[in-house]
Amino acid sequence: MSELLVRGGAKSLTLSDLDFVEPGNICRSKYLLSDVNSLKPIALANTLWSISPYVQIEFLPNILKVLSNQCELYEKTRKELNQFDWIINCSTDMELAYMLDQMNIKARVFDFSISNDAKEFVAVTGSSIVSRKNRFYNDLDSKEADFYEGAGCFSPTFKASYVDISALLQFAMKNINYRLENNIQMTSFIIRTKETQKGTIEFNLQTD
Repeated sequence: MSELLVRGGAKSLTLSDLDFVEPGNICRSKYLLSDVNSLKPIALANTLWSISPYVQIEFLPNILKVLSNQCELYEKTRKELNQFDWIINCSTDMELAYMLDQMNIKARVFDFSISNDAKEFVAVTGSSIVSRKNRFYNDLDSKEADFYEGAGCFSPTFKASYVDISALLQFAMKNINYRLENNIQMTSFIIRTKETQKGTIEFNLQTD
């Protein structure tokens, strides 16, 4: 996601993730084997700087699971998030989505998720992200992701490959960019892939 933004000309990004790169991440993302055991935002930032040395990258470590709206950290996090134009949540954490709902952030918030071995892509935006996301997923024949023991690209750990995930993400960003360029109202949407009788793959986009 961030690479698409940088290649598209974005000059200022803030990254937040508390996880470390694992070998299994390599088969479905652009991390390198040399990134293993590095913090994901640091490894990602190094990749982005190799694409564009002009991009300004900052890190926000405390966004995940600030659950209590009474604590000082909650108010600090809301103040920090209100500085951004766009916030894109690519985690699968429903508690984080709920927190972003409750904060009433001024920025445009997107929640991206992939389901069913990367056969569907769900992009939710606007208010009430959690309820919109649940409504989409109620219409899906969702199942648990198939993970395998493995050590990276030479031993895939996830049934959905990098190609599957990347194709959905780029199609989603093409739709979002088209709406921005043509001043069309931004909406939530779901992308479904379908195998045709001609032996091809079709993308079907359905808006909320």
